Amino acid sequence: MSDNFLQEFNDLRSRVEKLEGAFPKDEEGLLDYSTHKKFHKESKQAKEDFKKKRSDIIKSLVEWACIAAATILLSHLIPIDQSIISNIPK
Repeated sequence: MSDNFLQEFNDLRSRVEKLEGAFPKDEEGLLDYSTHKKFHKESKQAKEDFKKKRSDIIKSLVEWACIAAATILLSHLIPIDQSIISNIPK
């Protein structure tokens, strides 16, 4: 056999071993394709859930920042009656 054929054969065998390594094995030692597929499906769902939660948190932070900015702005624009402040018990 030629050296080129042996090299290609060894490369192919190496690729197959790497591919098989991506799949877990079941109780009988056989490749478990369904578990591999389930893992990727759950991983994809977890990423989508994380993005949704992150989006909700950012939305909430922006809402609170707008409320805080509006409160500060309005507190400077609306004069406060000093008689109300002087009647607050200390």
